[in-house]
Amino acid sequence: MTVKVSKPAINVREELADLKKPTGIAGQAMLRAETPQEQFQLIGAGRRNLIINGDFQVTQRGDYSSNTGVSQNTYYIDRWKHLVQVVTAQIRRDNGVVIDGKPMSVFRMEATSSATGRMGIRQTVEARGTRCPIEDGPATLSVWMRSTNPNACLLFYQYSGGGYIGHKPYTGRGEWQKLSLTVEASPSALTHSAVSLELNFGIHTAANGNVSITSGDYIEIAQPQLEVGKVATPFEHRSYGEELALCQRYYVHYDLASYQRLAATSYCDINNRTQVDISLPVPLRSYVSAGHTNLTISGQAVNGVNLTQTGSNGNILTGNLTCPGTPLTVGTIYQIYTIGAGNFYVNGEI
Repeated sequence: MTVKVSKPAINVREELADLKKPTGIAGQAMLRAETPQEQFQLIGAGRRNLIINGDFQVTQRGDYSSNTGVSQNTYYIDRWKHLVQVVTAQIRRDNGVVIDGKPMSVFRMEATSSATGRMGIRQTVEARGTRCPIEDGPATLSVWMRSTNPNACLLFYQYSGGGYIGHKPYTGRGEWQKLSLTVEASPSALTHSAVSLELNFGIHTAANGNVSITSGDYIEIAQPQLEVGKVATPFEHRSYGEELALCQRYYVHYDLASYQRLAATSYCDINNRTQVDISLPVPLRSYVSAGHTNLTISGQAVNGVNLTQTGSNGNILTGNLTCPGTPLTVGTIYQIYTIGAGNFYVNGEI
């Protein structure tokens, strides 16, 4: 005998809803995602922060743990360029400042004069080939900020076609405040020396104009981050070695002890110069300039550095070093070293 059993249809969605399992906004977004790529972006997997040296730990040019006077458009802490217009200012970096219950590294700039001017810290973001790195969709800039001036803010500038595409004022009244700004970059020609974006953290107007600043006014920032997407995720901590390598694409600094060699040997082809090849730790973005203190050619002071970038991946500088007069002998091998503590640096900043 055949027995037929019928069973009512089940609405899977209703059954799942009956479970009443809390998922929250983030969980619902994960469930709605249609592709693994969307889920990848939602959880912020992989390297996220387009800002280099966001925790201010790499400082090849100096220590800056105590107040240091700064100049306009000058780099001090790696990858950070300083804005000082009309007013004068000093900077400092502090480690272990507790913000939101967590120890963080903090950059501080304080005015040392009163004027109608502007001041702050900026980072330029290199173009990705011929495109802005956030051209494919929205991106979010976030930072912890504290200031005594009501004009402190975030300012987002896109070169070659975008202009000022975002501004977020600080309203924390002297207390730490987490600021977040989401923008979309328009397609651009990127003709401005490979610079795509400029991220400003400072005291100025929404269009980078002058404001009233009083001596003692300061701005502090911690954990600046630029990432693809509409939501600011927790700050990405990278190892010191990885952050240093990212910085050395733009600037390399060799601190040399007395009589420490920069290049083991160099060949004299003219009586006042030697030919050298200097290997870099990572490929340089583009050779701009080089300089030194106390560098010598076997004791003869170096007064000229003439180098070009070469190598299959741009990690070698080749050229010559010169010294005053004609103290060298053609065909002789010389060593390049310092007398007294010195340094040699290579600049490839945008």
